[in-house]
Amino acid sequence: MSAVNPISESNIVSFFHDKNIFLTGGTGFVGKCLIEKLLRSCPGIKGIYVLVRQQKGLTPAERTEKLCASRSFVHVSTAYSNCNRQCIDEIIYENPFEPEKLLSAAEWMDEDMLDLITDRLLNKFPNTYAFTKGLAETYLASHAKHLPLAIIRPSIIGSTWREPIPGFVDNYMGPSGVLAAYLTGLLRVWFADTTVKPNIIPVDIVVNMMIAISWYTWQQTNANTHISPSVFNCCAGDEEIVQSRPTSEQWRKS
Repeated sequence: MSAVNPISESNIVSFFHDKNIFLTGGTGFVGKCLIEKLLRSCPGIKGIYVLVRQQKGLTPAERTEKLCASRSFVHVSTAYSNCNRQCIDEIIYENPFEPEKLLSAAEWMDEDMLDLITDRLLNKFPNTYAFTKGLAETYLASHAKHLPLAIIRPSIIGSTWREPIPGFVDNYMGPSGVLAAYLTGLLRVWFADTTVKPNIIPVDIVVNMMIAISWYTWQQTNANTHISPSVFNCCAGDEEIVQSRPTSEQWRKS
C-alpha cells in the first residue's frame, strides 16, 4: 500500500491555495465544520467570505458578474431530495412541476390556498423540505448549465467522526438530539418504522467531500469533461447503516 501524500502535496490543497471562498450558511453546523477544516488543512487559502447579512458596495448585477467568474460551485442538497424513489442515482430527476411557476403562484396565494394544494403537490414526499430540495435541483439543472456546478446530497448529518475531534456537535437537531433525549429520559416513546434504516453520515465526511468536489469540478472543467451539474450522493454504505430496532435496544441497555 502506498503512503498517503503529505498535506503539502495534495492536489486539493494546491487548488485552494491563494483562493478566495464565498460561503453561505457559514454560521450553521456544517458551515462551522467546513470553515474549520479549510483553515486547518488548506493553509494557503487567501480568504473566506461568509454571508451573514446584506453587504454594501457592489450592485446586485456586479455581485452576480463577479460570482459567476468563480472556479467551481457546490450546491448542498440532500439525499432526501428524491426520497419518493426507491433507488436514487447520481442524476437530476425530472420534476412534474416547474419551479418558476410554483414560485409565481406562491407570491399571490394566501396561506389558506397554499395549505389546500400542499398535499396534492407533495404527493409521495413526506414534507415540504424534501420537496423543495428536489425543486432546487431541477431549477439548477435548467439554469446553471453554463456554470462549473456540482451538487452534493448528504443523508442525515451526525456528529464528527474524527475531525476536529470525535463526536463534536453544536446542536440538538437530528440524531444527536434524539440520542441525548433518549439517554436522559426525556424521550420515552419514539414512533418509528423498525424496518427503515436511518442513513447517518458524519459531518466531517460531508465537509471533506464538499472540499474535494469543489476541486474535482474545477479539474473537470479545465479538461472540458465536466457535465454541469454533476451529482454526488454522500451517504453511508449498507454495512454502516444503523437499524432502528437494534439501536433502541442498545440505547436501553446503556
